[in-house]
Amino acid sequence: METKNKREIGDKIKQQRTKRGLTQETLARKSDIPYATLTKIEIFVQTIPKSNKYEQRREHYRSNSHHAICEKPQS
Repeated sequence: METKNKREIGDKIKQQRTKRGLTQETLARKSDIPYATLTKIEIFVQTIPKSNKYEQRREHYRSNSHHAICEKPQS
């Protein structure tokens, strides 16, 4: 994946996470991905894992991160 695309994905995730008031730790937990993976994605070091080992987790991440990011922030 091109660095530009990594940057765009990382920026969007970080933007939506902070907009919702979520910490990286909270989003990682809700998305069922390791905290270190999320931080690497946000700083453009790693893409979302594609190996067979992570295929289910990736699908779970897509589903849960959408819900986690789209939830209304709690006041």
